[in-house]
Amino acid sequence: MILEKLRACWGFSPTVHRNVALVEGFLKGKSFADLAQEHDLSKSRVRQIIDKADRLVGGGILTKAESSKASPRSDFMVDYPYVWNLAERHRLGSVTPHHFFAELERAGSLERLVDKMKRLPGRTRTTTRELARLVWHRAIDPPMPQAPLHRSDVTVDCGKRFRETRSGSSHMIGDLLHRLDLHGDVEPVDDVGRRLRHCAG
Repeated sequence: MILEKLRACWGFSPTVHRNVALVEGFLKGKSFADLAQEHDLSKSRVRQIIDKADRLVGGGILTKAESSKASPRSDFMVDYPYVWNLAERHRLGSVTPHHFFAELERAGSLERLVDKMKRLPGRTRTTTRELARLVWHRAIDPPMPQAPLHRSDVTVDCGKRFRETRSGSSHMIGDLLHRLDLHGDVEPVDDVGRRLRHCAG
């Protein structure tokens, strides 16, 4: 649970995998010196990263775990792990998720945050409002998993569409032939008629 929470909190960090690996190694009993050598870092930097991780999750790594000390922001990051991907996909900037989670922490819930932004839109950054809108839609209307399309389904569907298209074309050609018969004394039209009868046959 600790590692999952850290991955959510460090969502946009390019070193997220390294940092989580440091914490995981420390929890398995490795020393700061061993981790520093393994990841080509100084011991002080390793301790700094692990200390930050401990504060993010409310203890349980360096200090005694106390859920009351955990930042509500980290819980929200676990609840809405797709925020980082939404921000990246819609090019809202790497800082916007941090602003969003800060606003979410102050509001206490996504519903209250969205309500606040509707009432007081000028008090929040445009990019943060847009990200909140995207998160809200994702939260209330999650994407439905698509059923796998089997080859047999594709074959049947394509065959059905071909028959429908051919049937419609035959009706159109038949109607055109009827009109051409009204002008059978015109040589070019007769030639077209013969070609169409060949296609319709």
